[in-house]
Amino acid sequence: MKKIIAIVVLLNISSSFIFSQSFSKIVSKGTPEEVQKAIQAGADVNNQGSAGNWTPLMFAARKNPNPKVIMELINAGANINNKNSDGLTPLMLAARSNQNPEVVVALIKSGADVNERHDKYGTTPLMCAASSNHNPDVITTLIQAGAKVNDRNSDNWTPLLLSSRSQNSKVVRALIEAGANVNERHDKYGRTPLMYAARANQNPDVIEVLTEAGADINAIDSKEWTPLMYATRFNQNQNIVNVLIDAGSNVNDRSKTGYTPLIYAACNNQNPKIITILLKAGANVNDNSCSGWTPLMFAVVKNKNPEVIMALINGGANVNDLDSSIGKEEVFLVMFNRIGRNANYTNSDGLSILMRAVCINQNPEVVMTLINAGANVNDSGKSGVTPLIAAAYMSKNPEMVKTLIKAGADVNEHSPNGLSPLMITTRHNQIPELVTLLIMSGANVNDHSLDGLTPLMFATQIEAVTALIDAGANVNDSVRVKVNSRFYGWTPLMFAAKDNQNPEVVKILIKAGANVNDSDSNGRTPLMLAASRNHNPDIVIILLKSGADAKLKSKTGMTALDYTYDNEKIQRTYQYNELKNATEK
Repeated sequence: MKKIIAIVVLLNISSSFIFSQSFSKIVSKGTPEEVQKAIQAGADVNNQGSAGNWTPLMFAARKNPNPKVIMELINAGANINNKNSDGLTPLMLAARSNQNPEVVVALIKSGADVNERHDKYGTTPLMCAASSNHNPDVITTLIQAGAKVNDRNSDNWTPLLLSSRSQNSKVVRALIEAGANVNERHDKYGRTPLMYAARANQNPDVIEVLTEAGADINAIDSKEWTPLMYATRFNQNQNIVNVLIDAGSNVNDRSKTGYTPLIYAACNNQNPKIITILLKAGANVNDNSCSGWTPLMFAVVKNKNPEVIMALINGGANVNDLDSSIGKEEVFLVMFNRIGRNANYTNSDGLSILMRAVCINQNPEVVMTLINAGANVNDSGKSGVTPLIAAAYMSKNPEMVKTLIKAGADVNEHSPNGLSPLMITTRHNQIPELVTLLIMSGANVNDHSLDGLTPLMFATQIEAVTALIDAGANVNDSVRVKVNSRFYGWTPLMFAAKDNQNPEVVKILIKAGANVNDSDSNGRTPLMLAASRNHNPDIVIILLKSGADAKLKSKTGMTALDYTYDNEKIQRTYQYNELKNATEK
């Protein structure tokens, strides 16, 4: 019996839901007669069973253009001030979507509050209409009924600020004619209706209505942006820019960061026509921002459209002032293939464009473009550093180094301080692939720097050490340059014993024949250096097991054990005890 009752209740609920659904369709699109018939058949005019807690009156107010339908519902007892789950009343929904002002009139005459506010956002019916309704008569109807034209919601938006982002100039005009303040400020940034229109509006008529009503064409916000800056930064419509300029916008105004409307366009706007319009209006094509960058520099780095770059160049942009802001291969194709720029041009610091591309752009394709255009791959400029030396120091891309070598870069050229690309890579870059690439390309593995150091002395990684030894690096070579007294007589094993905490590197050197008891000019052995400075005690054990003599003394009479006094990492360890035992035997 209980099961039968449950089924009956379920059927009643389902039929009620279906009925409410069909009633919402009737009130949305039906005639007054159809609505009346449904009510007489038992339709609930205050049913909020639909998704979002919409009542039949809300459906009608939003969509039905016939005010008599509204009156049928109200006369049948529909609650005019009910709110759905979004906090919207029937009047707000009508103001937002219904194109017939008579529907709004019917609701207001029946007691709807024309200045009712959304519980959370503080939005009024007039704000709903200003942001979404295309019929200016709806605006006028609300205002005539007492809607406050300069009211603000909780986010500080007024009806005019909201409408300035729409495409409807008639709605904007209706608000202005009703007394809306065209120069009101929105938020802490101080944006005006004209700024919002310039940023987002695609209808030039909206701009014209605002400016004709007295909107300040050169007003600035807290960042000192003007309406024209908003347009050139965000709006792809050149007609908006044209209207602003015709209305008197200053094309060379600057924001707090020193950006002009042209710089904003060069950075972000994909429409090259806007560049041309600004230049024709007198924008300075070579003006600098506070950082010293020109519009062309910004376009090269930030803009995705090469045509914008071309528009600047055609407009007189000085390509020889192009800084190290190189960013795209397309830029080089424009500059070199189309306008024939000198590929060996150097800036005031003596840096070639190839050098700047290697250091900053780090794109092998860009570098190849420059080389194909005639750039000297071995030019060392004022600094004495070649592009390959620079790449060996900072490039993480083996393809960059390969491109330079393939183009004829000298792999054994030295920097002013006597370092070869191989030395620099093993010392600073530490990318094994680069070490192997340089060796295979003919780099001298036993080359010496001005300080007498070899690539193997600089190497710290297993792969690099192995590659150098396999290529014939002398594991017992020593520093023989007296000017470098600190390292005079040091071998690769001494460098590793002192600083390298990877036992495998020490093992590789010893296996390759490194003399574990060799001494430097001060009589210090690898074991002494490890005991003195290395933070990995295992290095001491490896040296001892490989035959290092713990009893040997330096010229100051100190053994390896004596050197441990300054190395806390080895004190009070079993390795220390092993060293002590080996010394006292």
